[in-house]
Amino acid sequence: MKRLGPFILFAALFFAPPAQAGLIFLDDYEGLTVGQTITGVIRTPSVGPPNSAGWIEPTGSAVVEVASAIDGNSAGVTVPQGGTLEYLANLGATYSFGRFIVQWDIIVNTVNGGSGMFFVRFPTPDNDMQILLGFLDDGRIITFNTDPSPSTIITVGNFVAGTRYHVSLLYDLTAGRYSIILNGQVLLFDQPIPSYLSVHAINKFGFDLNQTMPLPPNLEPKGNSYLVDNVRFSRLDQMLYLPLLMK
Repeated sequence: MKRLGPFILFAALFFAPPAQAGLIFLDDYEGLTVGQTITGVIRTPSVGPPNSAGWIEPTGSAVVEVASAIDGNSAGVTVPQGGTLEYLANLGATYSFGRFIVQWDIIVNTVNGGSGMFFVRFPTPDNDMQILLGFLDDGRIITFNTDPSPSTIITVGNFVAGTRYHVSLLYDLTAGRYSIILNGQVLLFDQPIPSYLSVHAINKFGFDLNQTMPLPPNLEPKGNSYLVDNVRFSRLDQMLYLPLLMK
């Protein structure tokens, strides 16, 4: 990933204080007990509808425990080889034809060379969930050029093990476009939301951690652990969007 000078205002927008946007959902794990297991538990986030957040449907020995990390508490997620786990944030309403920011902080504890995946997911037209981008356990950040499959992976960046990344994703349902920055660096700018996703409305989003799917050539998942915090969804105020139009 390289720093792109023309997008300074774009990066500044994403790091504007949350109070400047319409905060709809925030899951920051404050108020929970360090060491508490929250695997398969549907919780009420700090901001958002009751019982609208959770790490759900674990398989294998996947587990989530509250960890003292990042900004106070975070979710410490461990998915051994052969396991899977999902995170779901229900927004409590359908938001259409607006501009939104999805943000989270993530640390991938180990780049182990395997094909395990931390996927970011959004609704499809039939309200199922499908992936938009992912962090692979070999250090790649990937997206897809058509319906997600191993043959449609495109490498768009890299991450470093043990490093905290603040991810900001502009999800523009008015224009049907999205952009992503990591720690102030533009990863993707003004890309079309893929047609397999719902391009005009959103009522939920989530993550999918998968340590079962091998990728060619013979790249097997090896299990991994993650720290995740400050999962938020905000409506982007029109005035905050103006810097994007002034490039």
